[in-house]
Amino acid sequence: MTFTELLVTGLAIASITMTISKSNIMEPLRTFIFKLGGGKLIHCPYCLSHWFAIALVWGQQDFLPLTNFSLTVFAIITIASLASFGIAKLFLALDDLEEI
Repeated sequence: MTFTELLVTGLAIASITMTISKSNIMEPLRTFIFKLGGGKLIHCPYCLSHWFAIALVWGQQDFLPLTNFSLTVFAIITIASLASFGIAKLFLALDDLEEI
């Protein structure tokens, strides 16, 4: 695995696990898995990342086109989210400057 592939995989896993463990839209899934015995695992992005890393690396071995597509999409989502966060912080800082 090249460094670029490693970076893209890490970004994708960060996006997937944060979406599943923290977003409001995934609350029904978390509740369902919790009732099945998933415990606290489903609420922890760090804990989920181990399982998704295993699945996605394995998927790259056997289902390369589909896995690479998924990794790329979620890596782009993570980069976009980080950029959005940075832009939002910049706008807040500019608003604070206007108040001075």
